[in-house]
Amino acid sequence: MAHQLLKLYSFLFYLLALIAFFFMGITIAGIVGAGKNQGLAGGAIVLGYAVIASLIGLVISLVVANKTSRKIIFRLNIILALSIVGFVTYYQIKYEQRQKAQRIERQKTEQPKQKTQHKDAGFFVSDSSTALGMTFFKICYPPKSSNRICSSGIPKSSPIF
Repeated sequence: MAHQLLKLYSFLFYLLALIAFFFMGITIAGIVGAGKNQGLAGGAIVLGYAVIASLIGLVISLVVANKTSRKIIFRLNIILALSIVGFVTYYQIKYEQRQKAQRIERQKTEQPKQKTQHKDAGFFVSDSSTALGMTFFKICYPPKSSNRICSSGIPKSSPIF
């Protein structure tokens, strides 16, 4: 059965075992909280768990490929491929949930508590408190009339207003 160690389906089995056990190492590190409160070293600790688990998986896959038949290796390849898809899907969903929570948190902190008052600072505003000019105010005559003329010379009833 030693000739089975060098077959293509066995090499696929080794690769799938490396990847699957890598994800298992990451999952185990997450369960035991290996990288919590470690700062920048947390990522290296989790990576260490993953590398050690993948090496264990490689040794197991070499032993299994040497001792089992071709049919069992094919079935194990399918099982490992499905488990890798499951791990990737789980971590993708977890990542998207974390990104969504961060976006919501940023939106909460970025919104002002009080709405700002919008005042037009344009030249065609008839309100004298927002008028611009050389003296920063607008003089209108007569003051309370509906058809008054301001210092710009444009009557209030013109289509510009």
